[in-house]
Amino acid sequence: MPTLKTWVRGIGFVAILIGGLSFPVGIGINPERDTSRFHNLADGGLFINYGFILILAGIALVVISILIPSRSGHEG
Repeated sequence: MPTLKTWVRGIGFVAILIGGLSFPVGIGINPERDTSRFHNLADGGLFINYGFILILAGIALVVISILIPSRSGHEG
């Protein structure tokens, strides 16, 4: 059964990954990437601020998950 610590850590990693997707990597890197509206807008720089916010929130959640004590008494 997943614990609160596991959920918080998982949501933090997902936020970091989605934030990373929000940054432009350049048009033409992957031909299939150019068919996605989200990636076209991200390559245009539309989501940079949101990307930074998601990455910072994800890092904060991962740090909080480290501070949450585990049930078994040891870090896990």
